[in-house]
Amino acid sequence: MDLFFAQQADVGVVRTLIHAAARGPGPSPNGVVEEIPNEFVAALCAQHQQLSGVAAFDPIGNPNAPDQAKRAFEAGFVAAALMPGCMPDAAKADDHRLFAFYELCTSLGRPVFIRNGGNAGPDMTYADPLHIDRLAAAFPQLKIVVSYAGWPFAQQMMGVVFRRQNVWVCPDHYFPGMPGEQDYLAALRAWGQDRFVFSFYYPMAAQGQRLDQILSLDLPASVLDRFLYGNAAELFQLPGL
Repeated sequence: MDLFFAQQADVGVVRTLIHAAARGPGPSPNGVVEEIPNEFVAALCAQHQQLSGVAAFDPIGNPNAPDQAKRAFEAGFVAAALMPGCMPDAAKADDHRLFAFYELCTSLGRPVFIRNGGNAGPDMTYADPLHIDRLAAAFPQLKIVVSYAGWPFAQQMMGVVFRRQNVWVCPDHYFPGMPGEQDYLAALRAWGQDRFVFSFYYPMAAQGQRLDQILSLDLPASVLDRFLYGNAAELFQLPGL
């Protein structure tokens, strides 16, 4: 944690969202999603005012998830996180068994991170942005943040962002430097500049290294301001920003 905060100070970070994780079997028999308990994240946020927590849930395996999410929001968590394809009972993002949870988050105006990209489940269909498109249509007031930004279906994901006003993307380590970069860049430079949320995806790379990669793209200052700061500050209603 000392190294983490030292790197944050070096690059000028003013607020960080810390993401919990619900334990699951992972996208393959050889992969396991290790649990990062909500209680652990809450304790970190209590110790460090520059941190804001994102609570993780398994609404299919835990019927009490909506009630637990409500209490988590009351305790200061700014958003919820789901990894549907990595849960013990793997699901797509638009699975109806998740709808009660989505309804709760919609009613409270809280964003939901949904892992829908990369190794998002047992096979590549779990990363298909079509599931996010259907979910966004079913819950037009739900604020949906797509972790991994639908990769490798970058172009299709940008199509969903174009047609659904309640969808944001967080490309994490899939942008820049991976196939699909030009599709993300085209959206960022035009109508999508208000719909991208930056992530260091630490510790996959040093925080300064990730920031340098973004700055090397020569994006306009106004776009960088939205991508690195403004979109997250508004979307998560972060205090003091």
